[in-house]
Amino acid sequence: MPNFIRSAFSSGPLGLIPIKDDVRKPRHPSRTFTRDPVMLDCSALPASAPTAEAAREMPQMMLSLGIEPALVREDHPALYSSMGSVCAACPEKERCDHDLGTGTVTATYADYCGNAATLGLLANRPELKHE
Repeated sequence: MPNFIRSAFSSGPLGLIPIKDDVRKPRHPSRTFTRDPVMLDCSALPASAPTAEAAREMPQMMLSLGIEPALVREDHPALYSSMGSVCAACPEKERCDHDLGTGTVTATYADYCGNAATLGLLANRPELKHE
C-alpha cells in the first residue's frame, strides 16, 4: 500500500498524492553526505541565542570604536546576532571588561576579540557611525 502526503497542489482526491519509493533514494549517489565529525559536532555552539547579559560587552565595544550598535542591530540583524554569539562564548571577558573600563580597548581589542575583524570593517562604514 503506497504512502500518501497531503498537498494543496495535488489534483488527486482529497489533495492526497502518493509518495514514490524513489524519493527516498539519493538522485545523485556522488552527492551523498558523509558523516564528517567536525561538521556534525555542534557541542561548541550555544543552545540558544545569546542573552543580552552574556554579550553585554559587545555594544560597549562598538560604541568605543565609534559604531552605533542600534544601527547594526537594525540594518544587519543576522550579523549582530552572530557577533553576539561570538561575544557570549568569549574566554577573554575579564580582559575585555578591564580594557572597556580603562578606555584602552581601542588599542588592544584586536589582540583578543573574536569579533575584531568584523568590528574593524564596521568601524569603516560611515552609515554605522555613532554620533
